[in-house]
Amino acid sequence: MNSVKTKGIILSETPFQESSKILNILTEDYGLIGVLSKGCKTMKSKLRSLSNKMIYAEFVLSYKENKLSILTDGEILDSYKSIYTDFKKASYSFYIIDLVNQVLKENNNKNIFNLLQDTLNKIDNNYSCELLTSIIEIKLLQYLGVEIDTNNLEEYNLNTKTINIINLFNNIEISTITKLELEDINLYKELNNFIINYYDNYTGIYLKNKNKLINL
Repeated sequence: MNSVKTKGIILSETPFQESSKILNILTEDYGLIGVLSKGCKTMKSKLRSLSNKMIYAEFVLSYKENKLSILTDGEILDSYKSIYTDFKKASYSFYIIDLVNQVLKENNNKNIFNLLQDTLNKIDNNYSCELLTSIIEIKLLQYLGVEIDTNNLEEYNLNTKTINIINLFNNIEISTITKLELEDINLYKELNNFIINYYDNYTGIYLKNKNKLINL
């Protein structure tokens, strides 16, 4: 195995034996990889704080391509404290992470790392988690091979303002956002329903938990 350093975000964690975990980490350099964190559940383990869902860190790994790598060390770069202490932010963020995990099963594209990191950063900095969720949902469609044809949105009988929002969200760079607001709840509901139906019809990924988030 090669010893490598890579930045990554932990998407999920699974208990392994008594004191260890298997982590799914979306990395900047290798896409989604499986990593064994040995002994991380013990109180004295140096890997304990590094081995939790939604931690963004620089990981030191004994890396083996297409097989389980081993976590040996690392440095936390962001633990998204404002997300973890806010139920609404946390709910939307975990929903986004789970959606990204599903998309990566179809396309393990390294560019998705930046997309997820930028989204979590904006949520952590108090931008609208509802609208950021809609933006990343729209942007992830390109990795599923079913990007929205924004030239033919009229066929969905949408409000003109909703069509404009979809066009904007499809093209905007999340990292460049400085203001994000949508005061008309009816427009948001139409946008959300469009995205849910689009995923249902074209992706095979069902956003079954999305409607529960709206009432938070």
